[in-house]
Amino acid sequence: MMQQQAVAAAEARQCFGCNFEAVSAETACPRCGKKVFFTAGNIKTRGIILVALGLFIAGLIGAVSVVVGGIVFYASGDPEKSRKLMEDAHILLGAAGLFAVLILFGFHMIISGGWMIAFGKRNRATVWVMWILLAMILVAGGFISMFT
Repeated sequence: MMQQQAVAAAEARQCFGCNFEAVSAETACPRCGKKVFFTAGNIKTRGIILVALGLFIAGLIGAVSVVVGGIVFYASGDPEKSRKLMEDAHILLGAAGLFAVLILFGFHMIISGGWMIAFGKRNRATVWVMWILLAMILVAGGFISMFT
């Protein structure tokens, strides 16, 4: 009877630590011992949160980009402001690069979360892309802070 309950409670799980996948009722990863061995339902919930955050980040930074672009466009009509913009062009380019990487990060979150919702597991490649984008954000932010 006890064995039937364990089999009934067994479901597909994935470890975020070592990426081990198994159908199991265990709550800790049998391979690496990490205490949280996520079910497909847990991962799908995290995917929904990731999609919502991605939409928020991409939308917010996209809106900020449009506002900053409008300010730069209207400032370019005034010769004095135009000269000032040319002097600070490297900062504007750095900020544009940072905005672009942040928007890409938001889109990546949407794609990664969508994968998690659709398949109930995490994709290792999307995790690596996330780390690369985070490194690019730090580099772009460092570039801007050096020149301001």
